[in-house]
Amino acid sequence: AADLGRLVDQLETEDVPLEALGQLVSDDFAAYWQDVLTVLDIVRRQLPDELETLGMIGPSERRNQLISAEAARLAAVNPEAPFIAAGSTGSIPATARLLRSIAHLPNGAVVLPGLDTSLDEDSWQALDPQHPQFGLAELLAGLGARREHVEILGKVDSTSQSRAKLLSEVMRPSETTDLWQQSLPQLAPELERALSNLTLVRTPGRREEALCIALRMRQCAETPGQTAALITPDRNLGRRVSAQLKRWNLNVDDSAGIPLSRTLPGTLIDLVLSALETRFTPSSLVALFAHPLARFGRPSGAAARAARKLEMAVLRGVAPPGLHALPTALDRRRKEVEAKPHWFAHLARWTEADWAEAADAALMVPPAIEQLISLASADEHLNLKEAVESIIRTAEAVVADETGDSTALWSGEAGELLSQFFSSLLEAAPDGPLIAPADLRRTLMGLMAQPVVRPRYGTHPRLQILGLLEARMSDHDVIILGGLNEKTWPAQTQTDAWLNRPMREDLGLASPERRMGLSAHDFVQAVSARGSVYLTYSDKQEGAPAVPSRWILRLMAILDAVKGPDIEEGGRKLLAAALGLDHPTRIQPVERPAPAPAVSLRPKRLSITEIETWLRDPYAIYARHILKLQPLEELGLAPGPRERGTLFHEIFEAFSKAWPDKLPEDIAAELEKIGREAFTRWSGYPDVEAFWWPRFLRVAEEAAHIERNLRDDVRAVHVETQGRLKIPSGKADGFTLTGRADRIDILADGSARLIDYKTGAPPGITEALTGKAPQLLLEAAMLAEGAFEGMGKAETKALLYLQLSGGEPAIDTRYLDPARAKPKIDASVQEVAAKVFTRLQRLIARYSATPPCPYLPRVLPKYEGRDLFYDHLSRFREWSSFPGQDEESA
Repeated sequence: AADLGRLVDQLETEDVPLEALGQLVSDDFAAYWQDVLTVLDIVRRQLPDELETLGMIGPSERRNQLISAEAARLAAVNPEAPFIAAGSTGSIPATARLLRSIAHLPNGAVVLPGLDTSLDEDSWQALDPQHPQFGLAELLAGLGARREHVEILGKVDSTSQSRAKLLSEVMRPSETTDLWQQSLPQLAPELERALSNLTLVRTPGRREEALCIALRMRQCAETPGQTAALITPDRNLGRRVSAQLKRWNLNVDDSAGIPLSRTLPGTLIDLVLSALETRFTPSSLVALFAHPLARFGRPSGAAARAARKLEMAVLRGVAPPGLHALPTALDRRRKEVEAKPHWFAHLARWTEADWAEAADAALMVPPAIEQLISLASADEHLNLKEAVESIIRTAEAVVADETGDSTALWSGEAGELLSQFFSSLLEAAPDGPLIAPADLRRTLMGLMAQPVVRPRYGTHPRLQILGLLEARMSDHDVIILGGLNEKTWPAQTQTDAWLNRPMREDLGLASPERRMGLSAHDFVQAVSARGSVYLTYSDKQEGAPAVPSRWILRLMAILDAVKGPDIEEGGRKLLAAALGLDHPTRIQPVERPAPAPAVSLRPKRLSITEIETWLRDPYAIYARHILKLQPLEELGLAPGPRERGTLFHEIFEAFSKAWPDKLPEDIAAELEKIGREAFTRWSGYPDVEAFWWPRFLRVAEEAAHIERNLRDDVRAVHVETQGRLKIPSGKADGFTLTGRADRIDILADGSARLIDYKTGAPPGITEALTGKAPQLLLEAAMLAEGAFEGMGKAETKALLYLQLSGGEPAIDTRYLDPARAKPKIDASVQEVAAKVFTRLQRLIARYSATPPCPYLPRVLPKYEGRDLFYDHLSRFREWSSFPGQDEESA
């Protein structure tokens, strides 16, 4: 629709009547163009009638009529007073007619910007739409004049003349570049003068380019009276430069302004609609809570504090399935914290007030957004007026403070523009289309991206960021032309969505390359500025290789051919200075951290699973238990491997407790029954039902056979049994090893079989029996000491991992048999467990000795390529990337 609107505007601009669309013959083009032409024919027939009914004309047609009326007035009056038209290339036909009228007045004059009078006639005749002089050549032809009829205004200094000749050669049409052999030797003596105050800056990427530009503009700000402007069609580069300048408290006026959708009130509207569109995912809720204007009827800061509590309680990790589930999820989380405080250390210290704040946050969104929810959940398309009014009321409810005041939404320049935007939208709403609820955000934010906010005051008086159009009449001491890469400056030729090239030619529309010629003219005019000129480009954009502008490549080719001066030297110095802002001149490789806190600060208690962490990454124990740093989970995670493992554990625990002495007739059916009840907790997550449940059914079927074999010689089954073992150490109160055994089978001869359920991959046999994954071996050692509740001492005969994957096979049984280790271990399971326990005692002694052993990171990594929780604190990637930083062995 936007492309169609632009096509109609272009037809009006170039004086092509809509009726001309009917002259296009569809048989001349591919089949799909016939459908396009059918739509255009509807526009041709219906648009004029619709405009007549509304009593309106198109904006481009209105402009044409105003310009044509002025041209007709001047021709009729033929005034004697001076009339001067300056700065236009006559790219719009109506403007060209006005210029012709002025040129024929008794005292009329047309001042042409940047006419190339030195280009030879053959090249002038060979101009194409991409050339900067093409528009002026067409204008002169329309005025009935030739270049020799044009007089040079003012005195032109030698530097400007030399640079004009250089730029003429740089832009020479490709058809006559063979003339370089004659022209370049004549140009060589003038190059030094032509290139004075011209600097080329080549940077690795857009960030560095913006930094170089900002640094040069800062230098201008520090020079009394000096002015500077960045000229670029790349608005993202302009925003980058503006952000870099703020590091020195330089607020620079960007002529492009800030789109309303990016302002503070605009982003609030976006976040409200985004939360609605995503059905209030945790990330969208947290973003909405964090917005500076969001108060939800609370005092300043209260809503943000409450939202932070809610985020810590339930929005991180596995997310509730929707906004309605937040209170229930919060209640469930509080019960989990009370039952297992060691699992939720960051919540275990919460007071009643903390839980009350989180509960308040869970309830504060629905009242504010209730009306918009009901509107957007409708199956029918929405009336535009009703939708806009609902959005306004919702935004005001979100912004309102404890007194109900929502004026913050409409305050300031951005708030005033937002008010005008909604007023105009409501005014147009009766004639507007119906909108599908799914299109509400995209439609509204697309419209809000068009109006821009420009600061009225507070910007630097001598620094500016300009677009190509605004820069045409500017004059500064330092001109920086930024973003000189292909597809940026010049911009990539845009193919018309409605008309192909032959169709455009048949209609008499300008070719897409015409705009490239205008861009080239802007480039030449800016490079011809009287002050210092900097040309900047980057080797990469958004991580992808980028090509310098064709004009830069032509300039460098000419300089290489005539052995011209190095115009990159100043750019290299500027880049080095810019990079030096954020990078030290010398890099000293950091040593691997080796924190060694006092023995009294070290943990006196660890679980069996944490022992493996202690062996592999001692720094993680230091960070978690001594610095008390607990990793935060990601926002809004879907149920994953950890949750699946916990769910399967709960099901098998419930089964073993329900049938401790004998097995049911149909084991699979009993497991399925218990499983259905356990799975109800995850009923709001489609993936669980779609993927986990079928896998569990396969596990239950396979478990029926395995369980009968396991129970043959079992005297008693103990599940989820808690154990504690006191180990003497250098500390006064010793060291406590804790653990929870998934399942302990006491066999008929009084020995034990330890079983651990895994939904992921269990450790390898050699890895486990050599003590690198010591969980089951330490459980065996604890059982030998009678450390498990309700059980005496027992010798472990077998260690078994049951991998409940639900794949092929559904359950993989892996016995830790010392005879199968590589190399083979000639010892019983209990003897191997005793050796591993002895090593643990030595480890405890080392960390309790004087001086104590430091907590080194990554001493025995299992997966070096995988990032662990505390790697960013230990800076593992930094010190491990330098030679000579070899890891010590465990």
